[in-house]
Amino acid sequence: MRSHPEELSTTYAKALAAIAFLDRDRNDAFGRELALRLKNAARADGPDMIRWTSAGYSVTYSHDSGMDVECTALATMALLKDGQWPQSVKQGLTWISNHKFADGTEGSTQATILAMRSLLQATDTPLGQDFDSAITVRLNGEAVETFHVNRDNSDVMKQIDLTRRTHPGTNRIELR
Repeated sequence: MRSHPEELSTTYAKALAAIAFLDRDRNDAFGRELALRLKNAARADGPDMIRWTSAGYSVTYSHDSGMDVECTALATMALLKDGQWPQSVKQGLTWISNHKFADGTEGSTQATILAMRSLLQATDTPLGQDFDSAITVRLNGEAVETFHVNRDNSDVMKQIDLTRRTHPGTNRIELR
């Protein structure tokens, strides 16, 4: 790929290559160059959001909106690995979070998986700010528990037992 960078003709291909090079060596010059190209290829999409698009199809034949999700997730992961543009990462993650369907998916299985991977990858990466996020668990429209996630506990799993509060049939669980 280093010898033939012109073959990385799509944003999607550049993102995959950047991840590979930066995963092997965070200071890889070619990987960083690809990450810079990705950063510059981002498109503003609403307040505090950016996304990436790409021509063609993904390896799972996604295109159009599915390709946008996959491409945005991959570009965000590449920028996370590069570590130089936390604001762009936050804006990409915000776009991903705001463009999921009501059922929490991103349309296709691959788009959903890549979106979740990018969000999970960002959980242990400082993005230039301290944070204290309040998360409320709601069951059938009623708040069950609110807990806080911050730098001190962001890597700890939180388990909530809803067994006594569910009822036969459909139950709706929300995280806010």
